[in-house]
Amino acid sequence: MPIIAHQAQPVSWPGQEFVIRIQATNSELRLADEAVAEIIEDQLAFLESLQLIKLKAWIIANRAVYCYLSLEQAELPQAISLFKSRSTRLLNYDLGISGTIWEKNYSFDNASSLEQSHFQQWVQKQEPNEQVSWLRQQFLVH
Repeated sequence: MPIIAHQAQPVSWPGQEFVIRIQATNSELRLADEAVAEIIEDQLAFLESLQLIKLKAWIIANRAVYCYLSLEQAELPQAISLFKSRSTRLLNYDLGISGTIWEKNYSFDNASSLEQSHFQQWVQKQEPNEQVSWLRQQFLVH
């Protein structure tokens, strides 16, 4: 069962693995649309390029982004905050919209050596009305 993070900070250390769900607030915005998904993927890659996180897998559904990652040089709240602020700014600019893109809270579970099928099953539980195989997804083996 996912833990909902409000202001509480998850205990985190380098190498710790998490599965996270970041929910969109804007019901008109389809995150899985190609132009939107590319911006989201670029921002996830940016966090990885700064060595804040190491992405293991991600799935972009229409209303949420799911990631399986390990922490490198950041704590989970800081990495999520940077992702949300950068992606919001770029999505608003590129799409000619304004306002909040992401819900304030996010959910996460601790994970360790998760298999691709287990990650997809976790996402499917969060998105029962979506077929995960149709969504934009990537599973990386590092």
